[in-house]
Amino acid sequence: RGQSTDAVFIGHLDGNFGTVRVVDSTISGNQGRAMYLDGDLIAWDFLTAAGDRDIAIHDLATGITTVLTLAGNQRAAHVSGRVVVFDDDGSGTSDVWMYHIDSGQRILIGSGPGAEFLNDLSGGQVVYTSNAAGNFDIWLVEFEILSIDPSTGLEFGSVNVGSSQTQIVTLSHLGGDLQVSSLSLTGGSAGFSVGLSAPQTVARGDSLDIPVTFTPPVAGAAVNSLRVNTDAGTLDVPLNGTRVSVAP
Repeated sequence: RGQSTDAVFIGHLDGNFGTVRVVDSTISGNQGRAMYLDGDLIAWDFLTAAGDRDIAIHDLATGITTVLTLAGNQRAAHVSGRVVVFDDDGSGTSDVWMYHIDSGQRILIGSGPGAEFLNDLSGGQVVYTSNAAGNFDIWLVEFEILSIDPSTGLEFGSVNVGSSQTQIVTLSHLGGDLQVSSLSLTGGSAGFSVGLSAPQTVARGDSLDIPVTFTPPVAGAAVNSLRVNTDAGTLDVPLNGTRVSVAP
């Protein structure tokens, strides 16, 4: 109501939960063909001024809307956790793509001589229909996405020589059980230590907190890296700090 173009609204069905509001009114054109909601993410496709369809993803926690502006038409978005999958005909036939919100990665899931479409997503699994084999079959793809928080690494700032500061790196993943085979420092400045041993198993949907302590032995800048080896890949986390001498 009160909008010159269609918009996506959010509210409670009986009107008693709270005020109905527009999710995003900045996108022109007709909104809300095939909307999907999971957690804090809402995804939908909309008709652009050029006449094709793009995917919009709104994060209720941050209020940020991300628009995937790609060639061709994108439709049938599905959401699970921080991942969105959608059908895309930019190659001339329909393919299935995955988009990871936090990293901005866009990954081709289903592509072949035929068409891939009618996707769905749950946890670390994508299912879709494909006629690549000459008839319509159901295909299942399992995947892992690793992420680190904070994504830019740990900044310890200034720490007095002989004192200690501990910060936490959180390893998250979307997929099946994750095996962490080793946690190590790659070299560089002294004074960093890892407060967790490996191996570790992280269950589907869980996360792992890795404490890192900076205890500078001498003054000066300190740089190192935490290496996390898993069965889904390796992540290097930058570690930075400044060692400050204390006057006697």
